[in-house]
Amino acid sequence: MSNLKLERWFPTIIGFVDCPFLSDIYDSYDNKIRLMQFNKDGFSYTQIHLDNTFKRLNDWITYNVNEYAKAHKFPATYEAKESWLLNYPHGGGQPWHTHVGATISTVFYFDVKENDVGTRFRSPLPYDMINPLNLSPNNDGKSDDKFNELTSSVCNYSPVQGRLLIFRSHVEHTANNKETNGRRIVFSYNYGPTNEPEKK
Repeated sequence: MSNLKLERWFPTIIGFVDCPFLSDIYDSYDNKIRLMQFNKDGFSYTQIHLDNTFKRLNDWITYNVNEYAKAHKFPATYEAKESWLLNYPHGGGQPWHTHVGATISTVFYFDVKENDVGTRFRSPLPYDMINPLNLSPNNDGKSDDKFNELTSSVCNYSPVQGRLLIFRSHVEHTANNKETNGRRIVFSYNYGPTNEPEKK
């Protein structure tokens, strides 16, 4: 029997938590959202974090972002600097991207179906050029049986209504093209230290 011990020193941390009061806020928030304008790509650039209609949710998200920051021993307190809504149309999605200029970002699934597209994250570690798993350049984590938490380059979070994802803004993420016709209402926020100016 081996006495080998494995220590995880350079992880990419993604936090998640489910909103305990979604049913209390859903109807009033939904009524407000239905009055908003979304562009053809499914974006509404409403600054949710500045709208008191959404204060209860905003405060809860900010609390959890700061719990995430404390877990990292970050010394600052964080507040939302910008925010927007997404409702991808059929076939809509997002390519791989990061949130430049922010420290911590979030995705909140307000109204989704669990068979809809989720959020995929890509490891920020350099690609392993020696390639001991014999993967092709286009694998993109699709052969999940080949990976575990030590080797995976991509992970996927399925959409769960009322779930908040929290991640460092430099971590690449994407949403595959939407295959269903139902709504996919997602709130997105970027956070920075409280002494930084808000984004214009």
